Amino acid sequence: TASPPGTPGGEAVGPLRSVTAAKLAGMADVVEFVGVVTVPPGLFNSAIYVADPAPHPNGATAWLGVQVYLRRGDFPPLALGDRVLIRGVMGSFRGEREILVERPEDIWQMESGTPLLPLPVTVADVGERLEGRLISFEGTVTGWQGVSIFLADPAQPDIEPVMVTVRSRLGWRRPYVNKGERWRVIGIVSQAADAPPWNGGYRVLARFPADLVELGGEQ
Repeated sequence: TASPPGTPGGEAVGPLRSVTAAKLAGMADVVEFVGVVTVPPGLFNSAIYVADPAPHPNGATAWLGVQVYLRRGDFPPLALGDRVLIRGVMGSFRGEREILVERPEDIWQMESGTPLLPLPVTVADVGERLEGRLISFEGTVTGWQGVSIFLADPAQPDIEPVMVTVRSRLGWRRPYVNKGERWRVIGIVSQAADAPPWNGGYRVLARFPADLVELGGEQ
């Protein structure tokens, strides 16, 4: 059952050539759809992310999203908020659905636009139903490892913390954190499971330094 509009989760049937409709395709199916850029080229290796605008109230919030992986060549110059037409094949890598695009000519910039706003969620919401989405949430630091920090839900501390990753190729380091600090995060929900059947491994990928904001100590 799809979630009601305005709530996280739910693979609803979307308009023809939308990201939502494309994500209903089977593995290896050819898809063609229009999406709004939520992660531009140059941040996540050979991938970008695009999303549908939320159906209401004004289309300003990011809705269902998906990774677009370019097999060869360079992406056209794209910016946050650009509407793009994409033709590719549905695939999956380490559990995360992705659109595999063979050549740059299969990605067309249609028009510029205002960047989509993240969907507000809680730590408990992060998982399969939010894969590919641009989200925002608040959490309390429980630890860190390498380029990642772990944030727990302040209202539900017994729930497993969410990993928030600042990829090393972004050109900026993850911020220094202390246990108990409260942070606001914006990022993309991604999956990188360790082994078949490719369950779990969900994390949030930060894009820019402004995606991580310290709010202070525990509240």
